[in-house]
Amino acid sequence: MELSSLKSKVEFGTEIEQKASAWLEKKSWKLVARNYRCRVGEIDLIYEKLHGEGESELIFVEVRARQEGGSWIGALESVDWKKQQRLKRAIRYFLARYRGPATSLRVDILGWDGLRWAHWPNVWIA
Repeated sequence: MELSSLKSKVEFGTEIEQKASAWLEKKSWKLVARNYRCRVGEIDLIYEKLHGEGESELIFVEVRARQEGGSWIGALESVDWKKQQRLKRAIRYFLARYRGPATSLRVDILGWDGLRWAHWPNVWIA
């Protein structure tokens, strides 16, 4: 396949993040932010999940996708130490300004392999 026939990285990423958001919203999670950017990094998606009794949890979602035949490593493996550090800094920056009801948090990875979604909840603590 020629490079010119592939979608640009930006177009591909935008499309996948929109599909990821639609997939996660089927879980009745409330979208707080999409593509949250700050001076220390970026967070793809941020959700609040209600746990009954008025308690809620913040879920920071890193969306990873591979175009068919585009990579030797999977979505989970692509979140290397450097990426984890950037995400942690961005999460801390977000939390310093957050005034919502959530009392806990977790970090999830949502991966697209060209055919289906794979969801890894609570992959590490920020």
